[in-house]
Amino acid sequence: MQKLEELRGRFIKERDTVHALQVRVEERNKRLQSLRDSSIVVADELRRALKPLAGDRSVDDVLTEIKRESSRAKDTIEKATLELQRREVSWREEVSTLRAEREAVARQAEQVAQRVRKVETLDTGGECPTCSQPLGETFEAVHNHLQSEHRELAGRVDELLIKEREREVPPAEIAEHRETLRATQRELERLQTKANELLQCQQLEQKLAGISADQKANEIDLKSAEENLERAKKRSAEIGFSEDEYAREKGAHDAAQRLVEVVRLQRVRFEGEVNTQAALVARSESDLVRFDERQSEVEKLRREVRLFDECDRIVTDFRKYVNTSIRPRMAELASEYLTDLTDGRYSAVELGEDFTPTVIEDGEAKRVISGGEEDILNLCMRIALSHMLAERAGQSFSLLMLDEVFGSLDEGRRSNVLALLEKLRRRFEQIVIITHLDDIKDGVQHLIQVEYDEGDGSARIAGEADAGLELEMALNV
Repeated sequence: MQKLEELRGRFIKERDTVHALQVRVEERNKRLQSLRDSSIVVADELRRALKPLAGDRSVDDVLTEIKRESSRAKDTIEKATLELQRREVSWREEVSTLRAEREAVARQAEQVAQRVRKVETLDTGGECPTCSQPLGETFEAVHNHLQSEHRELAGRVDELLIKEREREVPPAEIAEHRETLRATQRELERLQTKANELLQCQQLEQKLAGISADQKANEIDLKSAEENLERAKKRSAEIGFSEDEYAREKGAHDAAQRLVEVVRLQRVRFEGEVNTQAALVARSESDLVRFDERQSEVEKLRREVRLFDECDRIVTDFRKYVNTSIRPRMAELASEYLTDLTDGRYSAVELGEDFTPTVIEDGEAKRVISGGEEDILNLCMRIALSHMLAERAGQSFSLLMLDEVFGSLDEGRRSNVLALLEKLRRRFEQIVIITHLDDIKDGVQHLIQVEYDEGDGSARIAGEADAGLELEMALNV
């Protein structure tokens, strides 16, 4: 099978090569046919375009001739343009001269007419409008002279106007030069159009030459592909591979391979069953060992549980005993403090099993009290607890701190709290009160005031010179 697979691989490789070369030969044949068709179309288009333009002559000869004719036409146009400009300038100068002369004579005629009108308004005793001499007997002669001069000037103006209008029409030679210039420009445009058409013919010739070159290259490539195709077919035939023989051998090999696979699977299954049984035996042995160990641990834990249960029972009984013994004393102290702080309004406090306080008023429990009264009750409970701790310790405590305990109290109860704290000084070496109320500072022995600077966000003790001393005195109260 290995030899057959190698032989089949070589055969498939050669077969693919033959197929690729066949595709290449077909593509080259199609390309050659397309190039031949394009060559026929371009040659026919070139022939139709060249026949009216060049006849039997070549495109280069006709282009050279057109360039010479175009150059001569451009020279002619340049010279004709200069001559036409010269003649138009001369004509316009002549018209301008006639117009200027007519306007000058018209101004003179107007001046003379003004003199005539002025003389007609005078008599023999007036002054001549020209020389400013008395007219006298020459009045009539002056008047006639001025009228005659005015008529002559008016006639001259009419003559000049007629000449000006006649000269405003361009001379025939200028029109002839313009027509010649336009004809030459049309000829130049015709030559340029013909040159552009010949250039397109040149492009067609270049395209035809490119098609011919591509055709030759494709013919060479086609010949090479056909030769390679023949060689590939020959190599494929020399291999001597048979698909039928390969199929038969492949079927027999696959059948044998399947039998081997079945036997291998059976062996693997048997080995797996043996391993599974061995693992079960080992796991059972291990489970027995762990069972013995855990059995010993369970016995040990049972003894510890019985011990812990007994300890818990003893501690629970002791906690109940302690709670039962301290609850009356704590209620007694809280009642004393509550009586002092409420000026005798409330005389007693009862504590539940969970030490929840209840105020007694006139022998009855008061379930609902105000917020300020609740704050007083909580303060009494804390002070009572501190008092009991100090009693049972057998010595006074060093510090008692109260933070904002006056917030909900009225002025009378604040005074009662301060008085109560004064009584507790024998129990606590230091009592520190933190508050924002200004009326409390008069009821304390030492005051430390802290101010906050909003500018830099810092806090400082007021009166920095004595701050250290005040702080030391407060800590030593």
